[in-house]
Amino acid sequence: MYNNNKDFDFDLRKGKLNEKSIAKILGLVDRFECKHEIDFWRKSGNICIELESYGKKSGIRATKAKYWCHSFTYNNEIVGFLIVETLILKQIVRKFIFKKKKEKQLKQVLRMLGDNKASKCVLIPMTDFIDLWRVVDVKRKNKLPKIN
Repeated sequence: MYNNNKDFDFDLRKGKLNEKSIAKILGLVDRFECKHEIDFWRKSGNICIELESYGKKSGIRATKAKYWCHSFTYNNEIVGFLIVETLILKQIVRKFIFKKKKEKQLKQVLRMLGDNKASKCVLIPMTDFIDLWRVVDVKRKNKLPKIN
């Protein structure tokens, strides 16, 4: 259900319920954070990743979750999910911001959004997101074994 009156508490409760439901289905309870894109992603073609709110780290910069999920809704129905390891998402965001900074286009992709326009977010076109995901160099302390 979409709340059009900008009631943060309502949105937070709804988000937490959705997050727990998805985590339970995937067996990722306590290691999972989910954000919800409501309708606008279809027009913009962007994924919105929150970096800070009211001047403090939030979203991807504050999460302790191992996995990050983005759910996409259209006409009040969830139509899809994107799930990525948080470590990889952070690298995608860094690479995208670095690329846009180098191209002198950072103002176009860093926006103040949300209630009271208090959340700094990066808007990443879905096509760029997938392209960066394909080439991100995953840096880990304990390397995973290669899959042949």
